[in-house]
Amino acid sequence: TLIYDGPFSDHLERKTPLGLTGSSITGNEAVRRALAFVDRRNGLTYTAKQVGVTRGRIPSYRVEVMGRGQATETTYVDVSQRGGHVIQYMTVRSLGAQRVDVDRARKKAEDFLAARFKDKFTATYYLVQNKQVIFTFAGLQGGVVVYPDQVKVAVALDNNQVVGFEAQGYYMEHHPRTIPPPALTADQ
Repeated sequence: TLIYDGPFSDHLERKTPLGLTGSSITGNEAVRRALAFVDRRNGLTYTAKQVGVTRGRIPSYRVEVMGRGQATETTYVDVSQRGGHVIQYMTVRSLGAQRVDVDRARKKAEDFLAARFKDKFTATYYLVQNKQVIFTFAGLQGGVVVYPDQVKVAVALDNNQVVGFEAQGYYMEHHPRTIPPPALTADQ
């Protein structure tokens, strides 16, 4: 099922991403950043290699991160060529029976974002599907929810591992904003 972002997805039609910062990086740097970004399971050893490039609104290096040990998993990560930002990732592995509730998974997703972004986010929606929960987060600036600055985080309900991440909307739209004070009070 697609989580439709409604009017908040219009920014994806922009031709120039506003949120990319930094200079161009190499494929080797993309591999290093992908390894540092993914949520790792205990007991697995992780290696990574660049397997291609993706074209589109945000040209990226495609990196394959392999986890091996008692179990195996493969994570496909897109790292922007400009600035080395992780645009999205998806971990492919078998998901077991649910042992994690949605509140614990939300906390995991919040901690995951806090460790990887200086910006603040608030959960705005979630969907439980295929033994995982997908959270949509919107940016926060001065207590104001900035819906175009969206990221999605998928958490496996078997072991609370972040198995998916998507931030194209965030990187297409994020930029410094001047947000005026409200014209009305909450009571008004």
